[in-house]
Amino acid sequence: VIPAEVTYDGRTYQVTTIGDGAFGSCEALTSVSMPVATTIGDYAFNSCDKLTSVSMPVATTIGESAFSGCHALTSVSMPSVTTIGNDAFNYCSALTSVSMPSVTTIGESAFYYCYALASVSMPSVTTIGGGAFYYCSALTSVDIPASVRLIGDYAFEGCSGLDSVYCHWEKPLECSPGFDIKVRENAILYVPTGTIDAYRSVDPWRWFINIEEGNYSGIADTPGSGLSVKVIDGAIVIEGGDGTASAPVVEVYSAGG
Repeated sequence: VIPAEVTYDGRTYQVTTIGDGAFGSCEALTSVSMPVATTIGDYAFNSCDKLTSVSMPVATTIGESAFSGCHALTSVSMPSVTTIGNDAFNYCSALTSVSMPSVTTIGESAFYYCYALASVSMPSVTTIGGGAFYYCSALTSVDIPASVRLIGDYAFEGCSGLDSVYCHWEKPLECSPGFDIKVRENAILYVPTGTIDAYRSVDPWRWFINIEEGNYSGIADTPGSGLSVKVIDGAIVIEGGDGTASAPVVEVYSAGG
């Protein structure tokens, strides 16, 4: 546990930054909690082979290769992170899902070879770096919000498990994300109503055989503790809770955040 403050030579200091390489190759480290650190330096936890969970509730920046090679990492909490550096989580082969509600920039090769990554949420992202999700072969669906302005080359190369791709631009972005032939032939590309002709004229979207129009959220059913959020006939339906002040609060966000 990284403390909120440390005392040295009679003075107390707030801990705001984990320095470059601070815990690199600490092979017995299994979990990390950083309640007040806002910046995680380059290679800060690189090659911590037994690290399984990381909590960084107020961190805004994750440096290059910060968690690269953390092969046992299954859980990451980063609600306030806005920038993920190049190679930040590459080769985190046990990571199964990533929620990045505030992230705007995903660096190059950030999740490179994360074989088990099956779910990604990035509602505020504007930049997806080259090779960002390279060979994330367990990824079955990707929701690209309208806020995205740049997708680097080969960002989704080797994501052979994709069966659905959601795009929300009214004017599609031209890019070279490297979707596999199998994906272009079998996956469904969901686009906003009235834009199918525009998508059929721009790379790489025009190479998708199956394109469907509609006002899609990309989410069909999200179960929670005692409640669920569903899309039924285009409407958001929240089920559960007792209607009292103590009932769970449900916040529903669009793909654009």
